[in-house]
Amino acid sequence: MTQQNTDVITAALIKIFRPLVRMLLRLHIPYKACADALRWTYVDVATHEFAMSAQKQTKSRVAVITGLTRIEVEKLQREGAKTTQATAALYNRAARVLTGWQFDPKYSDSSGKPTPLDHDGSEVSFANLVLRYSGGATVRAVLDELLAKGNVQWNEAAQKYEFVSAQFLAVDGTLEVDILATSTSDLLSTIERNIRPNQTQRRLQAYVEQADLPEHLIEQARAHIQQKTNALLDELDQYLMTLAAQSVSKSAPREPLAPCPRIGLGVYFFQDDPPLKSVEMDTRGRHSERKKNAKALE
Repeated sequence: MTQQNTDVITAALIKIFRPLVRMLLRLHIPYKACADALRWTYVDVATHEFAMSAQKQTKSRVAVITGLTRIEVEKLQREGAKTTQATAALYNRAARVLTGWQFDPKYSDSSGKPTPLDHDGSEVSFANLVLRYSGGATVRAVLDELLAKGNVQWNEAAQKYEFVSAQFLAVDGTLEVDILATSTSDLLSTIERNIRPNQTQRRLQAYVEQADLPEHLIEQARAHIQQKTNALLDELDQYLMTLAAQSVSKSAPREPLAPCPRIGLGVYFFQDDPPLKSVEMDTRGRHSERKKNAKALE
């Protein structure tokens, strides 16, 4: 790789890292924790995704393509997975339960609203809902997850569980980290797939920008974008949930559902922020210059 290419890639990495580092510093995550995670990810990706065709990946090859030593590679491979696949699986299963509760007429009233449910003991109960839609998760695990996230609440007077929200709520202060990880990973995965050599099935990746908009019109533009985007996302969300409910409802009760990949559309608004330190330094510089000029005039 030429020095010019190296410089371009380094500049790109710094651009990608900057908002990440800003968030990590705000959360008091030191450099070493980030470096350790990156080192482990290098080894994990090289091990599972960059093997020579039809050959088992070797520690020596992982060491060569990552630039780490063979001893480091072996140590990191022994540490095992850093992902929370069990948590992710429970999340997806709980989401299916909420979808069924929302869109299956069996669990909703005449107006289409989710019906309060007994814990068990009847055909239309929370336990029955979980058995039908969770794909094998236990009633207790799903219930604990939905109660903790605020999606479901217990009505003591009616002795029933009530549907509160279809959107998972974070109660442990990790929402911004989860949004960072999920949104960034999804976007980068789409970009990486689209730029692979000989890639013919590209995924949707588009954005619009305007660099000549006067500052006094930015709020008007932002409000318009938000209004249009919310309408689009509401429509897509309704369509996808209805489609998923139709698919799930065709399965026989208590029949485990096959794992499903996530699909979706991510949308975000961006606006250049002023480089605060440069602005502050420039302001101090102009202030010093004015003081100097004033002194010279005296």
